[in-house]
Amino acid sequence: MERYHYVIDRLLKLGRLDEALAEAKHVENYDILEIADILSEHGYEDQAVQLIEERVEQHSPTDLLHWLQERYQSRGNPEGALEIAKRTFTAHFFEATIERYREIRQLAQQLDRWDEVRSELLTYVNQSRKTDVEIEIALDEGHINLALELLKAGKQTKDPRSGPYGSTNLNVGIEVAKAAEENYPRETIEIYQRYVDMRIEWRDRGNYQVACQYLLSIRKLYQKIGKSNEWTTYIADLRERNARLPALKDEMAKAKL
Repeated sequence: MERYHYVIDRLLKLGRLDEALAEAKHVENYDILEIADILSEHGYEDQAVQLIEERVEQHSPTDLLHWLQERYQSRGNPEGALEIAKRTFTAHFFEATIERYREIRQLAQQLDRWDEVRSELLTYVNQSRKTDVEIEIALDEGHINLALELLKAGKQTKDPRSGPYGSTNLNVGIEVAKAAEENYPRETIEIYQRYVDMRIEWRDRGNYQVACQYLLSIRKLYQKIGKSNEWTTYIADLRERNARLPALKDEMAKAKL
C-alpha cells in the first residue's frame, strides 16, 4: 500500500492522471479510500468519486458506501445520496437500524419520495425478520399499538434468561413499555412484570436493583388504574416465589417495596 500511495501521489504531482488511475485499479477495497483522498487532495474530486463508484458497482463495503453517500451530499446530489443510503440499509444486515431509517427518511422527504421509500424499507425489515427495528420504527412514528403487537409476537416462555421477548428484542421491550405507559397501562404492566422475572432470574444485586425500578413502575400503574388490590396480590406472590433470595429482599426494602 505504501508503494501505491507513493507512486500515485508522485504521478499526480507530475500531471499523469491516467497512469495514476491505472495504478489505483490494483489497490484493494480496504485501502482504496486512501487513494480517493489523494486524488481529492490533488484536485481530482470527480475522479475520486468515479473510482469509488466503480468499486461499489461490484462490491458493497460499508465504508465505501458511507464515503460515497457523504460525497454525494456535499456535492449537492441528494438523489445519489438517497440511493446509496437505501443500498447500505438493505445490503448489510447490521446497517438496518433506526438511525439509518431516520437518515433515509430525511433524504427522501427532501425529494418528496418518502412514501415510496418507506414502503421499500419496511418490506426489507419485515422480510429480514428484524423485529427489533420494526418495533423501533413503530415507536418512532407514534404507532404504539403496532409496537405492542410486534413485541407480543416475539414473546418467549421457555427460557427467561434470554429475555422475555427474545435476545434480539431485549432492550426494545423496555422502550415499548415506557412509550405505552400513558395509554396502555395493562399491557405495560405485563411487559414490566416479564422483565422483573428476567432480572431476578439473572441474579446479583445489580439486576435486583433494576427489577425494583420496574416494580416501582408497576405499582404506579396499578394505582393509576385503581387496582391497588391487584398490586398487593402480585407483590405478595413475587415475595413468596423468591423467598430464598435475601439480597432481593434487601433491595426491595431499600426501594420501599
